[in-house]
Amino acid sequence: MDGVEPVYANALSNLPEKAMNRRIPFRLDVSIVLALAFLLIGQQTLSASPYSQGRLAFARGDFDSAMRLLEESTRSDPSNGNAYFYIGLIHERKGRKPQSIQAYKQAVSRRMDADLREKALWKIVLYSKYIGDWGSVSVYSSQFLKYKHHPEMARLQAMAANQGGSSSAEMVRLVQKGQKSEKEGNLTEAIGYYEEAIDIEPDAHSVRWNLASVAMKANQYSRAVTHLKYLDRKDSQWKYSYKLGVCYYQLGKYQSALSFFDRATSQNNRPSGSFKYFLQIGRGLTYLELEDIVRAEENLNSASRVKNSALVQGALARIALMKGDRNTAA
Repeated sequence: MDGVEPVYANALSNLPEKAMNRRIPFRLDVSIVLALAFLLIGQQTLSASPYSQGRLAFARGDFDSAMRLLEESTRSDPSNGNAYFYIGLIHERKGRKPQSIQAYKQAVSRRMDADLREKALWKIVLYSKYIGDWGSVSVYSSQFLKYKHHPEMARLQAMAANQGGSSSAEMVRLVQKGQKSEKEGNLTEAIGYYEEAIDIEPDAHSVRWNLASVAMKANQYSRAVTHLKYLDRKDSQWKYSYKLGVCYYQLGKYQSALSFFDRATSQNNRPSGSFKYFLQIGRGLTYLELEDIVRAEENLNSASRVKNSALVQGALARIALMKGDRNTAA
């Protein structure tokens, strides 16, 4: 989810990567579309929800009510990191610093507004430096710098490498090497560095999540599945289910892909229009591979009403050919 159609983009260049002929790959390069589309999925609005009510209670200084409402929000919309951020603020106001940092860590592993993510990462890094947890300084400073360059954060990252002890310093170096290789387009090399880094710290969430995303870009879907499943076991979220569905589609495991798309739907209690759109494309293309023309056409037609992209048009043209309607296909 960073550039929208991509993941399901190369799909139709080779016929979303399985041409009109059943024997020719019609599989989309889902990793790019989904990775790019991913940023568009799931932006929560401030309606009369537990989250918005919790924020109002927080603004009034009614921290007990705010905590109750925000915790309710984490259950109804577990992918919303903003709620965890405000929970962290409440702990902080009440002098419970360790609990606040844990809440901020929960927040940054989820979908967040950019400004809140930046604030949460600063709080985590500065507190980790204060208590001498250089491993966390390296992990969360790297996560911050992936979104935005800041000289002071870069200095803290370098400080972690110099003062964090051998394993912490090595992890920082490996993540930095991975980021450099990724920027240069050397994806396989980047994957190697990231995997060495998580060997040192298996629960470095941001590193493993980035590793899974890079593996998808490199068409290494089996490797991506391994890391997404690890993340899912630790803290199940719709974004993991969604990307697992994409990976299984690319691996030709279509029933598993549908299962994970369905799971992502059930986990996302506040789906955005973009989320629904890309799920319709994913389901439509998967049903097409299973030759379930009715369901494929239903999902792809629904997607076309939102945005009639070349990908969707090509898939619908393939369906028309399969039905013997060459005029529509043309």
